[in-house]
Amino acid sequence: MNPPAITSIIPAGYGLEFIPPDENADKTIIVLGAARGGTSMVAGLVRLLGIPMGERIDPPTNEDLDFIEGREPLAAIPDAKHPEHSQVLQRLLQLVNTRNQQHSVWGWKDPLGFVYIAPLLAHLRNPHLVVVFRDFYSISARELTETHTDTLETLSRAQNNYAWLLEVLKRREAPALLTGYEKAILQPEQFANDLCEFLGMEAKPEFLQAAREFIEPGRGHGHLPVDHAS
Repeated sequence: MNPPAITSIIPAGYGLEFIPPDENADKTIIVLGAARGGTSMVAGLVRLLGIPMGERIDPPTNEDLDFIEGREPLAAIPDAKHPEHSQVLQRLLQLVNTRNQQHSVWGWKDPLGFVYIAPLLAHLRNPHLVVVFRDFYSISARELTETHTDTLETLSRAQNNYAWLLEVLKRREAPALLTGYEKAILQPEQFANDLCEFLGMEAKPEFLQAAREFIEPGRGHGHLPVDHAS
């Protein structure tokens, strides 16, 4: 019996097959998930591939601070009646347009990006979603350690976030690579290979070695090695 896959690729539309993009083709990589859910690790791997993931990156989380700050107030985005709804969306679209002009291949990571990704998809060149899931209790335990947030409150928030994310995935117009954080930790080289295949890139030996070291349990998955951090 073959071991269970650690990733699943969902094509852009029903009934379609996924065709990996050419390595040199324009593309935008968006890392999605939930807070404390493994997105720092996934975004770090994308950065190790040499893909620009932001002008201002928060080292512990690999988050693009321009998108993090630009999508506030977050509550304005899904509420068309909110007084800042149009303003926030316009700010995000301007970020997308600027990055499109700067890079043929780029991306960003925001664990709450599922709140606003839908209206941006039409403006992104060849978007590819990389989505990581983590078990709720591990998310809660990490949140308790970091912020002392009530366990039940964190479990409830994780449940709501993933429910919202799943609805976005059902309605997406872009291919998506799905994985489980726990699976990737156990099989780092396989996940690194799967990520390269999804993005149409060669899984070079030096990248696979860097991925194994980066994903090693217990080291934390935000900060990149010094020679990759620029």
